[in-house]
Amino acid sequence: MAGQDIIKIPRECRKRIESFFHNIDSKDLFRYLVDWQTIMPNNEKEELNRYRFAYCTVHTPWLRSCEQYESIKRIKPDTTYNTLMRMLKNAGGGMFSIKAEGITNLHQQWLNNQSLFTPDTDDWQSWRNNLANKLKKLGLAKTSFAIEMVRPLDAQCICIDRHMFKAFGWENVDLACSLAQYRYYEDYWLELSNNANIPPVISRNLFWDQIQQQNSSMYWANYIM
Repeated sequence: MAGQDIIKIPRECRKRIESFFHNIDSKDLFRYLVDWQTIMPNNEKEELNRYRFAYCTVHTPWLRSCEQYESIKRIKPDTTYNTLMRMLKNAGGGMFSIKAEGITNLHQQWLNNQSLFTPDTDDWQSWRNNLANKLKKLGLAKTSFAIEMVRPLDAQCICIDRHMFKAFGWENVDLACSLAQYRYYEDYWLELSNNANIPPVISRNLFWDQIQQQNSSMYWANYIM
């Protein structure tokens, strides 16, 4: 969609989103802050696993994603593509060859280009964009999701999936938007979050869970512990 003009967020969508921020309950916010600190990795192995989990969620329902992740979370980074593909296939969930290719590349980057995973805290979005370009088969939204799990309290980038696109008024969620359009939506969310003094990752997931009619992120996050 290169060269496409930015599509503004419709007024009714802005009203809904801004009303959400205005009505965030302090008890819910505190609970999310506590929960998401348990999602943060405690070591490098757990950090790698957050990226693996993000791969498992690509075009896959949450429970199947968790089951795929459960099958691979203990593997070593030098696991072969064929072994990884077989493990993912046996776990169900689909897209096993694509995910195996992506996770194999992730492992190679992790072993040989560790600095790639160190955030530029002065420019989160550019760092995220570069990381997304290096991580095959993951994409911008799911790279952002991995970052959300690794750095939920300070990351200045968010996962914009099909549900979030709908919330912003993007009508055809099966049509990829331009990087500029993604950045436009993201900047809007970051501004609202930072003005409310809420970590953008926390507000994004609180909003997303409400869309899913869930009162906590732990319905899926318990599987990654």
